[in-house]
Amino acid sequence: MQRQSHDPGADTMQNSEMKFQKIGLVPRGAYLYFILVTAAITFLSGLFLRFVFLAEKAEPSASGGGGVVLCIVLAWLFVAALDLAFFIVVLRPLRKSERILGSSLSELYSRLPDTDLDDISYDEALRVIFQYQTQSVHKTLQLEYLKKEAELNFFQSQINPHFLYNTLESIRGLALMQDAYDVAEMLEHLAALFRNMTRKADALITVREELQNVENYILIQQMRFRDKFTYHVDLSEDSDELLEYNIPNLILQPLIENAISHGFSSIVAGGKISLSATRTQSRLIIKIEDNGAGISQEELKNINHVLAGHIQQALSDKQHTGVALGNINQRIQHQFGNQYGICISSTQNVGTTVTVCLPLVS
Repeated sequence: MQRQSHDPGADTMQNSEMKFQKIGLVPRGAYLYFILVTAAITFLSGLFLRFVFLAEKAEPSASGGGGVVLCIVLAWLFVAALDLAFFIVVLRPLRKSERILGSSLSELYSRLPDTDLDDISYDEALRVIFQYQTQSVHKTLQLEYLKKEAELNFFQSQINPHFLYNTLESIRGLALMQDAYDVAEMLEHLAALFRNMTRKADALITVREELQNVENYILIQQMRFRDKFTYHVDLSEDSDELLEYNIPNLILQPLIENAISHGFSSIVAGGKISLSATRTQSRLIIKIEDNGAGISQEELKNINHVLAGHIQQALSDKQHTGVALGNINQRIQHQFGNQYGICISSTQNVGTTVTVCLPLVS
């Protein structure tokens, strides 16, 4: 029975090809040269050894000995030439790539050579690495900028919160002593809302707690505006489970505030705000609808421009986004990813709908 030979070199080349295909690159020129040169070197090395063996066994003669020596020298020179070609075609691009990868990130792209057919796979791989690193650095800097901005806003809102909270409680007690029960009730809701506002910007609370924030704010505004608007909450059938999902703190209350301050600014009565919440297999969908003044198409375009991710405008162009609408969207995307966030639709003189898309976080 004939024994089947096994070539380790073939396994190595196959593994190399699989690694290139895994990152989306198929080596071309250098890979072909690698196969040809490796096969030639293997064959000629064996031939060279055979010539040496024959030279040792052959009878020395004036005519035959010189021919054998000449063949040996020619075979040796040919193998050396192929070895040099292997170095130029395969090893030199690899060493060049190694030197480039050893440089700093800022110099990486500028040092990439013009692509040619022989080392196109190496250069493409380096460009993929550079693009990935550049995107990662850019995203890290972007998120760090947003984090610093949120921390600054948070510190600005921290003006000794315990002192302010205790002051509100003192004023509420004084109002009760003067039988000013409406004022005392407003201060109670304001104190509860203020307590939640002093939490960290990236804190997660349950949907139930966030709806309580909205309720506190709504009650304050209804006592202020009396019959100017009504508020209604509509939850899906599995409301008990839905209320226990976690969402970022204070992302719904500012949206309600926008509806009141912008949507109902020109009406005396008849305003309606509805908040509904449903879930899909992987998402929590919260909608806030109002029948207010609506938004013009030009202003809506500007808002969508902010929500699309233009950071500088989102932080400065607050006349278009109400109370930090762009910042709320960025907070959501910073915490959960760009597939989540805020979507807004509106018709002037009809109303506005803000849809908040969040992951299901238990």
